[in-house]
Amino acid sequence: RDEQVVRLHHEKLEELTAAQRKEWVEMCPPGLLKFNDLTGMVEVEDKPNVGIAFSGEAEKLAKDTFGPEYVDLVKVLPRSDKDGQPDRFNFSVESNGALDPVTLVRAALWELCKKLDILEQSLHPEDRRFL
Repeated sequence: RDEQVVRLHHEKLEELTAAQRKEWVEMCPPGLLKFNDLTGMVEVEDKPNVGIAFSGEAEKLAKDTFGPEYVDLVKVLPRSDKDGQPDRFNFSVESNGALDPVTLVRAALWELCKKLDILEQSLHPEDRRFL
């Protein structure tokens, strides 16, 4: 199952020339979009690269190349459940190698939970009724 939904804003793409669309696709990191030379249109790769999809590079390039009104030429959303809530999350983890990514994320979540507990304890009793 794919981890993301990639949507193209076809109406805005049609405002650009085929040459502009092709140039944008060629500037984007490989693995998300492709240019169809027969139709002159932008298409989503058959199996988009998850890291590239969520990097925001394609959106940034569209904005920088064509202006802020084109930032939504492509929109990458996490796959959602029937209620529209994301059913998974992707994290980019950078490390110096001392800890593996799973251990690093678990440690970060543990620290976050400790800080949330401190925050909860600092609330006045009347504010805690909403928790």
